[in-house]
Amino acid sequence: PLLADVVNEPDTVNAMLDHLGDTVLGPWMDHHFELFPDGWVELSDASGSPFFIGQDNCQNMSIRSIRHMLRNKPYASRVFDNNYRGDFVAEVTRKRRASRRRGRGDATDASADRSRLQELTDAKVSVNPLFIMRLEADKVDVSFYEQQAIERNLPLTVGIGSPEIDRNSIEDLEATKAETAEKARRHVAAVKRVCEAVDLPEDNHVDQSWPSHIYFEDINGQSQFDLIEIILDEVFKSARFESQSPA
Repeated sequence: PLLADVVNEPDTVNAMLDHLGDTVLGPWMDHHFELFPDGWVELSDASGSPFFIGQDNCQNMSIRSIRHMLRNKPYASRVFDNNYRGDFVAEVTRKRRASRRRGRGDATDASADRSRLQELTDAKVSVNPLFIMRLEADKVDVSFYEQQAIERNLPLTVGIGSPEIDRNSIEDLEATKAETAEKARRHVAAVKRVCEAVDLPEDNHVDQSWPSHIYFEDINGQSQFDLIEIILDEVFKSARFESQSPA
């Protein structure tokens, strides 16, 4: 099975991914951009995420294969992948090892964890240099993504995951409403601070093919629409941001 090869035969997996990019996806994109030179291609490689195959494999297989596929392509800047999820993996791996070794972590381990998360973020930005994405499954506080967006001068997009609005997981609706409102306020505040600090594009990506800046990752028949309304209300009633004036 291919999943076993990720662990046991990584060279085979990388060769297969390169072949797929060189002979299938690459030629298809060549044709696509010949017809639509102002178009975009959004890749959606969730199965190659840290959550599923680990951080190292995500960087050295999934992300590496995209960079390989786009090498020397004139349209490389119009192809992106923002669907990698599970950033928390970068922080928990070393903490668990430290726990087994000493019974507790320390400041050195925390620094190493954040370094790993920074390394993963660098890799993700290499295949999506358009905006910083924080998905619900990342399980890392939004403040990290806010900081990264400001430091990199990129817009911030915050996803609301389907588990956060799933009616089947709610035990106390009123308590969940309060928690949802507080979380939405934090997300809105983070986005507002980023918008005030970075050089946003003139159209603010509104006319482009990706979501910005707070969006619902999935809404379906099992969604609790009271929670959706609360999130939207927090967005609508937030103060307008003041963009930076050109120097």
